[in-house]
Amino acid sequence: MLHFKYTPLVSLEIKHAFYSNAHATDVLFIPTPSALAVLDAYGMKFKQSDGNLKIYLKRDEAGDPFVQLDTVIDLFFGMRIKTDLLNITQSFGKGRYWFSNLKEDGTYQQQLVLSATNELPDMAGQQTMLNFPAGTVDSVTLKRPAANPSGWVTVGTNAVDKNSGAIKIVLADPGLYLLEKNLTGGGTATAKMVLSDELMKQSNNWAILHLQLKPGDDNLVFSLTLGARASKWQYYLVEPVDRGGAKVDPTKLTIAYSASNSSRYPPNVDIQKRSPFPTEKAYIDGLKADGKIKEVYLFESLIPIVLADGEQPVVKLNKDAGVEVGPIAIPDRSMKNTTIIYKL
Repeated sequence: MLHFKYTPLVSLEIKHAFYSNAHATDVLFIPTPSALAVLDAYGMKFKQSDGNLKIYLKRDEAGDPFVQLDTVIDLFFGMRIKTDLLNITQSFGKGRYWFSNLKEDGTYQQQLVLSATNELPDMAGQQTMLNFPAGTVDSVTLKRPAANPSGWVTVGTNAVDKNSGAIKIVLADPGLYLLEKNLTGGGTATAKMVLSDELMKQSNNWAILHLQLKPGDDNLVFSLTLGARASKWQYYLVEPVDRGGAKVDPTKLTIAYSASNSSRYPPNVDIQKRSPFPTEKAYIDGLKADGKIKEVYLFESLIPIVLADGEQPVVKLNKDAGVEVGPIAIPDRSMKNTTIIYKL
C-alpha cells in the first residue's frame, strides 16, 4: 500500500497589536479558481484557521513530493474580514490593499506590513483597452516583478494607435504589472496595475494576497502585520433641558482615567475639557437642534490611544470639585470611532 503525508510548504499568520497574543483571527482567505487548480496540479492543499493560512505539499514515504515543483507558480487569494477588525486597524488611501511575498526588486519578504505602499493599484482584466490623449504616448512597455531573473522583467511592448491614442493589452498571466508609457515628446511615465480576470470578479475583497513559489522552496513562513489605529478618546457630556438636580457647573466637571500595571493600556492619560473645532461644533449644534439638550461639553484625551484586549482601563466622571459621579464607558473595537456620548 502506498502511503503519503502532507507537510507544511507555506504558512502565513495575520498579526495585530489589539490582541494580547498579537494574532488576529478575523481574516478569511478566498483562493481564486486558478489558484485551486494550481494547488491541485502540484499535489498541494490549503487550510485556514483563525487567521492562519497554510499550504501543504503531498509527499511519499521517503519525503519526496508526489509532484515536483519544477517551475515558478503564482497563487492569488482574496482576503475578507469576518468581524469589526477594520475599526481598529490603520488604513491608507482607498482602504484596499495588495500584499505579496515577492518584492518589486525580485526578492522574497517574510514579513509583510500594512502601509501606504500596499494600497491596491487600479485593477483591470487581462484583456484591457487603454486610451491616452492622441499624440501623447507612442508605446507601452509592460513589466512584472519576478524572482528569476530578479526585478521588473519586460513582458512586451505594444504600440499606441497614433490617431485614437488607444492600445489593447492581452495577457496570459494575471498579476501585478508596471505600465511604462513611452511618451511622444521623450521620457517615460509609469503606473502600476493589477491585471486579472478572476480578481476583477472579486470586487468585495478587502485585500489581495499574492504568494509566489519557486523550485526548492519548502516550509516558508510569512507574517502580515496590520497596523493598529490610534485615536484620541472624545467624550460629549450632554446636559438635557429637563435635567433634575443641581445645575451643572462645567468648570467642575472632570474625567479621570486609570489603568493597572497589569493592563496593556498606558497607566496615565489626561482627558481634559476643550472647545470644539468647527466640525465638532456643527455636530454639537445638531445634537441640540431638537431643543431637548441645553448644553454639550467636549472632553478629549491629550494623546491618541490604541485599543487592546484584556484588562481594560477605568474612566470616571467627577463633578463638583472631585465628587465622583461614577464610571463611564470607554471605546471598544465595535465602534467606528472613539466618541462617547454621556447624558449628565
